[in-house]
Amino acid sequence: MRSEKRRRDIDDIVGTIPANDDNADSGIAATVRTSELAALLGISERNIDMLVTKGVLTKIGPARFNTRDSITTYCAYARRAKGNLQLDAEKLRLLSEQADREAIRNATARGDLIEATSVERRWTDILRQVRSSLLAVPSRVAGRAGHLTPADLEIIDREIRDALQEMADHDDDA
Repeated sequence: MRSEKRRRDIDDIVGTIPANDDNADSGIAATVRTSELAALLGISERNIDMLVTKGVLTKIGPARFNTRDSITTYCAYARRAKGNLQLDAEKLRLLSEQADREAIRNATARGDLIEATSVERRWTDILRQVRSSLLAVPSRVAGRAGHLTPADLEIIDREIRDALQEMADHDDDA
């Protein structure tokens, strides 16, 4: 009883929409123009055009829409869109990743970034040259300082090798 009265109050306020396509009694036109549909749905005309392109809304003539069908399909579309929040979050994450990838690609093209493997390869070459140069020190010292004994040269060689080993061990700890 109470729900019937409530229903009658609602019908008095907004009017009733008959089950058939004759909307004349309800005050709602059977067809509307794009601007009118946009106003009814609370969206822009541009959004109406986008929804037509997506197949959500269907025109029944040039810039004309069936009012009831358009409102029904838009509401269904809006419910589906609201239910896809997780999908929207995933799409947003994908767009963010794509933007990051493009930013990296642009920075690489400008020369602001280089590949880690290239850096590693270059530093390996440099350190190999440093090692070779250091290991050659005892021989060069022997040629310049003839007064050093083979034992002195062996001490210099051992100190250089120990220093290189210490640096290698320190690198393994990092």
